[in-house]
Amino acid sequence: MNAPRITYSVRDVMTGTLLGELPLTGVRWSWVLNGAGSFSGKLNVADPRVALLDWKALTQPSRAALWVGVNDALVWGGMITARTRDRSTMSVSVTAADWASYLGRRQQAKDYATTWATTAASPLTIGETMVNDALQAVGSLPITVVTDGTVPNAYWIRASFPGSQRQTLQSVLSMLAGMGYGVGFDYASDVTGTLDDPFGSVTLSYPRRGRIAGETGLVIETTPDALGDTWTEDGTRQATSVSEMSTGSGGVQQQTLWAPAFGEGYPLLERQLSHSSMSSTPADQSVLSATLAGDIGRLAYPPLTATVPVPAFGGSVAVGEFLVGDDVRVRAGTGGGGIADPLFPDPVDTYLRIVQATVHVADQGVSTMTLSLTTPPTMTPVAPTI
Repeated sequence: MNAPRITYSVRDVMTGTLLGELPLTGVRWSWVLNGAGSFSGKLNVADPRVALLDWKALTQPSRAALWVGVNDALVWGGMITARTRDRSTMSVSVTAADWASYLGRRQQAKDYATTWATTAASPLTIGETMVNDALQAVGSLPITVVTDGTVPNAYWIRASFPGSQRQTLQSVLSMLAGMGYGVGFDYASDVTGTLDDPFGSVTLSYPRRGRIAGETGLVIETTPDALGDTWTEDGTRQATSVSEMSTGSGGVQQQTLWAPAFGEGYPLLERQLSHSSMSSTPADQSVLSATLAGDIGRLAYPPLTATVPVPAFGGSVAVGEFLVGDDVRVRAGTGGGGIADPLFPDPVDTYLRIVQATVHVADQGVSTMTLSLTTPPTMTPVAPTI
């Protein structure tokens, strides 16, 4: 496959007026689930193409929006956050952050101490309301918040966000997302439209973002697809017994134990998790139970994470063919030509979830993408398969 044409177009962050394109080198960018993606690249000021540009205007922090195109398809967008001039290399380093990062620079617009304290509401509604209220302020970036899915009434929550706390929108979304599979939601930055008419948004997805196992058609054979994969089973994060506490009004606590782990030889490992903004009235016990189920499903066995570098373009999992949050089928344990893989004495065929993807654009040669993977969310613990 021929190398794709990658463009880095810049627009005024407030008006959307096109300012030009940057001939960047050493580029990398990322998409992140329940967080903010980043971008970095360099301008060689000795490059004749740069000399023809008003690069100061095109790289001005907090004034310029950067949009990445691959063969004219829009794949990433965000605001330039910093630039560094380096005389030793005669270069200007540019960094940017995606639209979700902007929510870390904005605080709640109102006092929500009592808004949802006695009347339960969908976590999606709470997150959407707080973001929309803040984005109505004069001077806000022209981005939108989008919701995908519906939270069942049984999992609506009572929560308090006093105005005196002045929480950032990102901390609010992270708290709501941290309530886990079944109650909380996922969020991530998205881009829509075209390079000629781009739009940025933050999407809130329930019960999760991305396609589930078997729907994506994405497959990675660690040999030969991967370029140096690593796998970690982290027993320090495991909990065969979880206590869930709502530390708002009432201080209610629930506990669960995953007994099957003992039959498999695991010891008792305890952990307490708390949710400070969630009210603890008796009506919210079902919510606490669902949160507990999601957390024991995540922690009952040593959490598995994998880092798998693959070709960024033209491979089995390529830029433009997935969303962060998608599941991918991963096979390991057999090398090329049927040669045994000493890292996997027992062949592995499992589904993992993409929680971050970082693209490394090669100035020459093959561009790569590093996928960060973990076990998909579940309400029932699943023993590790590797």
